[in-house]
Amino acid sequence: MAMQIVECKPLETERLFLRKITPNDAKQMYFNWASDRIMNKYVGWDIHKTIEETKHMIHTMIEGYSSPFYFLWVVGIKETNELIGTINTHSFNVRNQVCEVGYGYGSKYWNHGYASEALKVVIDFLFYEVGVYMVCAAHYDFNSASGRVMQKVGMKYDAVLRNRGIHPDTKKRANLIYYSITKEELMIE
Repeated sequence: MAMQIVECKPLETERLFLRKITPNDAKQMYFNWASDRIMNKYVGWDIHKTIEETKHMIHTMIEGYSSPFYFLWVVGIKETNELIGTINTHSFNVRNQVCEVGYGYGSKYWNHGYASEALKVVIDFLFYEVGVYMVCAAHYDFNSASGRVMQKVGMKYDAVLRNRGIHPDTKKRANLIYYSITKEELMIE
C-alpha cells in the first residue's frame, strides 16, 4: 500500500481523546506536563519555566500541521476533559514508509495505561490510514517504563544507540533503546 497524505484527525479510545493542539491548551499543557520536573527528565526538551514558553511551543507545533506527514495530538481524558500530554510522529521517512513516535505525559498520569492506550490508536492510524510500513520509538536507558509502554502495544526491541543523550540530573551520557512494530506484526497480536 502506498502512503497517503492525510490530515492529523481526531482519534479516540475508550478513555481518551486525541486531537490537534490549540492555543487554548497552553494553561493545561504548562501545568499538567510542560512544567513537570519529573516528566521532563525523560523528554528531549527543557522544562518550561513560564507559560510563555509553552505558548511558543504550541505555536511551533501548530505551524507543523501545514506540512505533509505531520501528526501531533494532545491527549485528554474523556471523563474529565483534562489534558495529560502529547503524542507525535517525527523522523518520517516517506520512501521507506517508516516513522518514529514520541510521547510525553505528566507524571501524575503515569501508571494508568494511558500512554499505551494512546500509542495503540496512533499506531493503528499510521498503519491503516497513512500506510506506514513500520513504526519505531525510542527511550533513554534510564526510562525503562517507556519501554514497557512500547512492549504493551506489541513493539519489539531493535537496538541500543550508545551515548545518544545526556541524563538531565547526572549529566552522564545515556543510551537510546529502540523498539519497532510492522503492520504484519500488529495483525498477529
